[in-house]
Amino acid sequence: MYDEKKMDELGAQILNLAPKITALDKTLTVTNKEIENLYKTVNLAAEERKKIREVLYGNGNPSGGLSGRVKQIETWMGNQVWFQRLIIALLVAEAVGIVLMAINRVIGL
Repeated sequence: MYDEKKMDELGAQILNLAPKITALDKTLTVTNKEIENLYKTVNLAAEERKKIREVLYGNGNPSGGLSGRVKQIETWMGNQVWFQRLIIALLVAEAVGIVLMAINRVIGL
């Protein structure tokens, strides 16, 4: 039952496989480290994305965060245009009134 020749051949095959197994073990160790680093990078990116989202959009409130502030500034700027037009109209009306008073004064003499 015991064949010495076959056992020697099997031992030689095992000896030939040992360096390959060692190389595969090293490759797996390196791959596991790379996967671990990749997980860390992905988790860091997810945390940064969450922080950026909170800064941009607030806590889910559309009027919060930077987008809400920008919208408020745009609304304020739109209102400022009408306010500036009102001031210009008042200045023009004041200038017209001064001119009319000057003409009235010159003619009224």
